[in-house]
Amino acid sequence: MSSPVARDRDEISLLDLLGTLLRHRWLLLIPLATALAAAILLPLRQRYIAESSFVPEATRRTTSQLAGLASQLGFNVSSLESAESEEFYVELLKSRELRDSLALTRLAYAAGPTAGDSVAGVLSDLLGIRETTPLETLQRVRRALNRTIDVRSSARTRIVRIRVASHHPALAEQVNRRMLLLVNRFNLEKRQLRAAAERRFVEDRAAGAEAELRRAESELEHFLTRNRRYQDAPELVFEAGRLQRQVEMRQTVFQTLSQAYEQSRIDEVRNTPLITIIDSPEGSSQPKWRWKRLAVFGFLAGSGVTLVMIVAAEHFRRQREARPEEYRELKELGRVALKRFGATKG
Repeated sequence: MSSPVARDRDEISLLDLLGTLLRHRWLLLIPLATALAAAILLPLRQRYIAESSFVPEATRRTTSQLAGLASQLGFNVSSLESAESEEFYVELLKSRELRDSLALTRLAYAAGPTAGDSVAGVLSDLLGIRETTPLETLQRVRRALNRTIDVRSSARTRIVRIRVASHHPALAEQVNRRMLLLVNRFNLEKRQLRAAAERRFVEDRAAGAEAELRRAESELEHFLTRNRRYQDAPELVFEAGRLQRQVEMRQTVFQTLSQAYEQSRIDEVRNTPLITIIDSPEGSSQPKWRWKRLAVFGFLAGSGVTLVMIVAAEHFRRQREARPEEYRELKELGRVALKRFGATKG
């Protein structure tokens, strides 16, 4: 069992650490050097984050009369109109098709204050990604976008936020803006395709409704021609009322379908966006790391390294004092090994 004196010799106290630090005062330069290096060198690989946000617009119900009429005729038109949720847009922005379109888009941004400093190209060129085949290049761009793009939504506010990180602030803003444009283009194409399908449906129904209206009007005209004084006969009054109601119903159907047809033609070429941008990405780029944070991080890291070196130096000093013979032998072995290494290298 070791004695208390031996245990005191083995333990490293705070005074021992301070003494070692004073003997090796150059160790104090390590935290300062790492703080300075972090504040100067790490910003060379600085990342900038551009952020934007939008809220989906509720789809305007333009075919409520048509939906009620179509349900009576056995058609389900109301299912064609629906408002997408914020989760839908999050998944859309994460989809491979949209990000492939983003990867193949040609972007241009000003890399400096003068016009000659502009940079242009597809995203793979701007990110410096080069592979042997276009497919491998595209796959690497996908992975890079997955790391640099963050999309989140709030179920309470229905706001969708897009954050894009890049090595240049203008490029981050360009990519963010392009994602908003792709979402808007998807909405427009979807709405126009839906309106085109609705137009074709309404056009067919309107043609049939017009023919039915003409037949109903012809029957009423033929009845009135054959029965000029039908008011005197109850049966004829009832038949005239039935034919008149049939004409009015066919007129209502035809008018509703005509209005829906005109509205679907308008929607087919409508180019108004279905998202409302709350915060645009332009001018939103901010550095991911601030130099003050980097300096503090470097100082703490250097302080940790310094503490380890102080403890190791004090431990080796005690071992050298407690076992001088072994220390001299180890030193001699090290000198011989270095000599042999130098001879082998020569």
